[in-house]
Amino acid sequence: MVGKYPRVFSPDYRQFYIRYNEPSHVKYVKLDILSGIAENHSVADIIMELSEYVTDVDQELSRRAVRAISQIAIGNSFGHEGLDAMHDQIVDTMVEFLEMNLDYVRDETLVVMKDLLRKFPHKVDDVLDVLPRIIPKVDHAPAKCAVIWMLGEFGQDLRRAPYVLERLIDSFADEIAPSVLLELLSASLKLFFKRPPEMQSMLGRLLQAAMDESQRNIDVKDRALFYYRLLSQDVNTAAQIVRQFEPDIVDVFAEMVETDLQDKLFREFNTLAVVYTKPSETFVSAAHLITRLNVESNAAGGDNDEEEDEDEEEEDERHVQPPLPYGNHGGPRPPAAAVDLLGMLDFSHPTTTAPPPAAFQLTPNPSMDAATFQNLWGSLRVVSQIQLKMPAIPAQGDIERAFGAHGILTMAAGDVGPQYKFFFYAQDSQRNYYLAETVVEKAQLVLYATIKGQDEVGGTQFGDHFKRVLFG
Repeated sequence: MVGKYPRVFSPDYRQFYIRYNEPSHVKYVKLDILSGIAENHSVADIIMELSEYVTDVDQELSRRAVRAISQIAIGNSFGHEGLDAMHDQIVDTMVEFLEMNLDYVRDETLVVMKDLLRKFPHKVDDVLDVLPRIIPKVDHAPAKCAVIWMLGEFGQDLRRAPYVLERLIDSFADEIAPSVLLELLSASLKLFFKRPPEMQSMLGRLLQAAMDESQRNIDVKDRALFYYRLLSQDVNTAAQIVRQFEPDIVDVFAEMVETDLQDKLFREFNTLAVVYTKPSETFVSAAHLITRLNVESNAAGGDNDEEEDEDEEEEDERHVQPPLPYGNHGGPRPPAAAVDLLGMLDFSHPTTTAPPPAAFQLTPNPSMDAATFQNLWGSLRVVSQIQLKMPAIPAQGDIERAFGAHGILTMAAGDVGPQYKFFFYAQDSQRNYYLAETVVEKAQLVLYATIKGQDEVGGTQFGDHFKRVLFG
C-alpha cells in the first residue's frame, strides 16, 4: 500500500521508526517504508533516523539502512526542488559511512555509491578523495567492483587513479572473483583512452595476464582477447567504440519505473502474493489457481445448480450415520488425548512410548570474543522473543550474576538511565551458540529479550531456561 499510495502515509512517518524490541522482519519492512514515504518536509528527519541504524549490531539491518538512504536519493520519491536541496546531505552522509571502521557498512556504501554517482556525477570529487585510503581495506567482491568502476569512469579527475589500478593489476593472479577481473579489464581500457601514457604499460600487463593459459575463467579470457584484437586493429576505432558506452546522467533507473505488478498485487490483496511480491500464478500450480467465473453464465445456470445441490444434499443424508456412543454408556465423551486408539483397533501387542528428549544443558564457561559475537548476531536468525513483567528491578550486577550462575554469560552491559541493556551469550551441550539482546525497562518493570541461535528447538528450550533464571 505504501508503494501504491505513499502520500497517504507520509504525514505519519515517525510511526515507522524502528523499535529495539521488534522482530527483524518488521524492522526491514519499516526501512523500506521510510525510504518510500520521504518528502520535502520529512526527508531530513528520515535520513538522520536511518543513519542511526547504520551502526546497529545487526549487519543485515545496517546494510538495509544504507540502501534505504540511497533509495531516497535515486528513487525520485519527492520533488526536484526538495531533491536538489537534500542530495548534498545524502552524498555527504555516504562519504562519512565510507570512512567508518565497519567493513560491512563501507562495502554496502560503495555498492550504492555507484548508482548515486550515475545520478549525481558532480559529487564525484567528494568521493574520489576517499577512495585511495579505503581501497586496501575492501575485500567484498561487489564493493571492489564498484570501486574499480568509479576509477574507470572518473579516473581522469583523480591524479592517483592509474597507480591505484596498478596495485590491483599486479595482484590479478590472486583475485578469485570473476566479476572483479571483468570489471578491472573494462575500467583499465576506459582509463587507457583518458590517460594513455600512464596506462599503456599497465593495460599490456593486464591483457597478458588475462590471456595466459593459467587463466581458467573463460569469460575473463574472452574479454581480454576481444580487447586485445580490438586495439590491434585500430586504436582510434576502439576509442570510438568505448566512448559510445560511457553512461549518461541517469534520471530514472529501470527498477524505479512503475509496472503492472502493483496492480496485480492489489487485485490479490490479503493473499500470499503480497508477502512474496509475486502474482499468484508464479508460485501456485494451475490446478489450484482461483478462476473468475462469468456472472451471466452462472445466473443462467442457476436453476440447474440448485437442483444439483438438492440432489447432493439428499445423497449426503443417505450416507450420514448417527454418531456411535463411546463405550456402553451414554455419559460424556472423554478428551481426545485420553482415547486409546490402539485399544479401539484391538491391537494385541503392547504400545511403546518414545524416549524423552535429552535434557537441555548449557556449557558452564563458553568462550567468545566481541568480534565473534558481532558476526554471529548479524548472521543468526531469531529463535525466541521474551517479554516478562517483573515484580521488582534488581541491581545490574545482580542480574549479571544470576544469569552467569546458570551458564548465560555477559558480553556487554550498561545502565542507560531508564533502562538496563545486556548482551548475553551461551553454548549448549551440542555446541550450539545462543545470543540474547536484553533490555530492562526500569519504570515499567518489564524485561524484553530477543534471542538468536544456531538451533530453533534449542532456542525454544534456551528461552524457557532464560525465564527460569528470573522466576525459578
